[in-house]
Amino acid sequence: MRRYAITFQIRPGTEAAVRKLLSEYAPPDWETSDGTRLLSTSIFMHGTTVVRVIEIDGDLPSVMAHLSRQPGIQRLERELDAYLAVPRDMSDPEGVRAFFASALMDHVTTRVAGPARSEPVQAEPVQAEAVQVEAVRGEAGRAEPAEPFRADPVRGEPVR
Repeated sequence: MRRYAITFQIRPGTEAAVRKLLSEYAPPDWETSDGTRLLSTSIFMHGTTVVRVIEIDGDLPSVMAHLSRQPGIQRLERELDAYLAVPRDMSDPEGVRAFFASALMDHVTTRVAGPARSEPVQAEPVQAEAVQVEAVRGEAGRAEPAEPFRADPVRGEPVR
């Protein structure tokens, strides 16, 4: 499982309308045609800052393309445009790529509890995740994982 987050700003005074939009939209289809699964989505707001978090099992670009074709997501994005502090162009693939390149947050770390009665385990950032983030930002081919991704079979987090 990998987690990704994007952030964007909304105009002051629009918080209630944005909160309503983001809490009432229909969920997307959870699986892409290539088998990548969207495991969860979460949205957080603080003032005029919105953070959208997704957890996936598979390929980030595949999920992004999949979500961009979902009618409910398309409708939500069009409605959100009226409230954004910084305009964006989601009408073509280049505009979508530009938005995600600027809005995608860097994953710093994930901490996962160990077995019962143990201290929390700090997992290092997933190298494969960093490569996918760079691919979304247009850096495909320049970043290679330092070592292959291996996941702990119980926690699903990276093993070094």
